[in-house]
Amino acid sequence: MRKSLSLNLAVGAIGLMAATSFADVKVSDALSLSGFLDMSTTAGFPDAGPKTYTATFDQFEVDFMYKFSDKLSARADINSAGTLADGTVMKFEQGFLSYAATSALTIQAGKFLSSSGWEAAEPTGMYQYSYSDALVYGGYQNGVNLSYVVSPMISLYAAYVDGIWNADGDMTRAGYEAQVALMPTKEITVKVTEMYEQQPGYGKNVVNAWGAYIAGPLTAAIEGDYLMNYTAEDDNGIGYLAMVNYKLTDVLAITGRFSGMKTDAMPDAINEITVSPSYSLASNWLILAEAKYQLADVNKGLGLAIETTVTF
Repeated sequence: MRKSLSLNLAVGAIGLMAATSFADVKVSDALSLSGFLDMSTTAGFPDAGPKTYTATFDQFEVDFMYKFSDKLSARADINSAGTLADGTVMKFEQGFLSYAATSALTIQAGKFLSSSGWEAAEPTGMYQYSYSDALVYGGYQNGVNLSYVVSPMISLYAAYVDGIWNADGDMTRAGYEAQVALMPTKEITVKVTEMYEQQPGYGKNVVNAWGAYIAGPLTAAIEGDYLMNYTAEDDNGIGYLAMVNYKLTDVLAITGRFSGMKTDAMPDAINEITVSPSYSLASNWLILAEAKYQLADVNKGLGLAIETTVTF
């Protein structure tokens, strides 16, 4: 699950349960850091076209958290994704200031991740190797956001940013997010997020909603998108996802996922089925395998992957 900026109670329970131990390393009373490294090998067997094989060092990331006071803190994430051959270097992923105005109201400013979506932005929060091709989430954004905890069961979030999907600093294409998060019980979390970004001549709008149930060894989630002006004006559609993760033992788990998308410009739905077992070699070392079959579109066929992630 994406790290929510509006419902911190659910973040650790949901987002990190999928992966390995991910605790901060304390450098001083004010400074701490965490991070991970991620490697994978993949094979693709499309119904049409050549087979593909890859082996890559996918990502290395270090996150710095600094606490100025009980009210003011800062975070900066630096990472490198890709291979040396493509000229990739360490880059700034996100960085923002957080100010706790009250016990309920928090203000953040800088570059931060969208609060939308069930699936995590980083491999440390994923239940399988791949992202679904069917759901539309926001990305990293420049701007300001507010989160307000109404009660232990209800939180609100709003952001004004340079773009939901195009964080380039151009405020002539500004966007916004608005989210309601509910936790009616300790096992259930529900979030509904509206995202809007101005496009040349029209506005792109996505409503994302998901619900998750987590109890003991079981994690189950359903998610849907309503897409308005998705790829162009009047291109509307839907996206959908259902997944289950079950911990067979303390170190062994398995995930199943079904997802799909259909829009006016793409009347033949893209549906995909994913199965992914995972095994914890140590408290901070996870290895998983994945088989994903896409049932339609130009990418129809089978994809296989093995991934290993080490956190610190």
